[in-house]
Amino acid sequence: MNRHHRAPTPTPRLAFRQMTPDDLDDMAALLGDPNVMRHYTRPKTREEALAWIDWNQRLYRQEGHGLWLVTLRTTSEFVGDCGLTP
Repeated sequence: MNRHHRAPTPTPRLAFRQMTPDDLDDMAALLGDPNVMRHYTRPKTREEALAWIDWNQRLYRQEGHGLWLVTLRTTSEFVGDCGLTP
């Protein structure tokens, strides 16, 4: 099914976009952090972080939404991910 997918509207402070493999360093650091991942079984490896990105890219295509990469609008600095998943 081809669904329309568009990132959420930016806020005055934050911008949202689809994850890409170019985000692997940031996502691996985030998902590999034990404090961030304290409610998961364990932190993710770099390979698992790439699988996380791939999973979200599939969600964008199949569901029209997924987890969005979040950056600061003023600097484009990575701050995390957020969104809806099935």
